[in-house]
Amino acid sequence: MQRQDWESAIVAFKQVERVDPNYKDISEKLLAAQNNLNNPPVAEASEKSLENKKSSKKETRNWIFIGAFLSVLLIPIGVAFFMVLTTRAKWLWIQGNYQKAALIYESILMNKPNKVKLYPSLANIYSLLNRNDETARKVYDTVLQMDINPQLRQKLDELTNQKYLSPTEIDDVEGLEEQLRRELNEFR
Repeated sequence: MQRQDWESAIVAFKQVERVDPNYKDISEKLLAAQNNLNNPPVAEASEKSLENKKSSKKETRNWIFIGAFLSVLLIPIGVAFFMVLTTRAKWLWIQGNYQKAALIYESILMNKPNKVKLYPSLANIYSLLNRNDETARKVYDTVLQMDINPQLRQKLDELTNQKYLSPTEIDDVEGLEEQLRRELNEFR
């Protein structure tokens, strides 16, 4: 068939078909050789179609393998995402759905209040929601007792001090702080 000797190819394919009729693609090769003998210009097209069938089978096998591999990899990740509450809460937080994320963290902390790592995340969410209720203040106080990053600490200090100081008192405290800074600069 490769030499385009169609008569010899037909004889060879018929012998193979008699010996083993289930031999791979033998009936298709025999049919292609007979077509090529009868229609020489179509010969190249039938060879290409036979090669295309083989390559499409290989591609199909490759896609099945890739699909199986991805499903084995992605299904556990998806299950873990929906089963692990903290992962879901972080995802909601990233999406900007702070209320639902806060609810998830609150439910976890109700059941397990010793999960200290969750308090800063909940405090961050509360600060994004500008919450200053009693529950939020308890979380802020808990976080302030921990050693956390200075930016969150400053914001939490501001939120907790708003409850205890009136606006005029805040201005007075700021004035006193400014006066202390000036006096300290004079000593230097």
